[in-house]
Amino acid sequence: MLKRTFISLSAILVLSLVVLSAVQAQAHENRSAKDTVDSTAMYTCSMHPDVRSKEPGKCSTCGMSLKMMESSMHEKAADMYACPMHPDITSSEPGKCSTCGMKLKLIEPKMEKMVGDMYACPMHPDVTSSEPGKCSKCGMELKMKGSSKHDAMAVQYSCPMHSDVKSSEPGKCSKCGMELKKVESKK
Repeated sequence: MLKRTFISLSAILVLSLVVLSAVQAQAHENRSAKDTVDSTAMYTCSMHPDVRSKEPGKCSTCGMSLKMMESSMHEKAADMYACPMHPDITSSEPGKCSTCGMKLKLIEPKMEKMVGDMYACPMHPDVTSSEPGKCSKCGMELKMKGSSKHDAMAVQYSCPMHSDVKSSEPGKCSKCGMELKKVESKK
């Protein structure tokens, strides 16, 4: 009888060790998968998609909480750079605008394809919206990306006090801050 009890207890002990090993292996596998996900996780600000971090935190521009990006979105997103004065001039590499020589700023053009029509500030191409509106940095009207240049050339904006300040976009005078007035130019 004692021998039978000893064999039963030995069998239970061996079975317990096998189950414990399987549970530990599964736990290790889950930890490895979590570490892999965490190491590729990317956080971004919903208002400033160019602000990115590998850790959760606050946006350095506006202080909002960073949200985790969808892994497929951040894997597909390629860095694009655009000129602040000429948003149609873009590059996949940092550099300078071929028209005015200004430093190109980081933007995310891949977002346009996911969202649909995209509006951007002519002066701040990182300020974008899926709807028309005003730039949060300078107050200028957001323009639809890819809109016709011909239409922009037909309309000029000028300061009522400083006739030398002109723009193809609405905005404020760089000298006095007054709103630029629309002036129809002859074609």
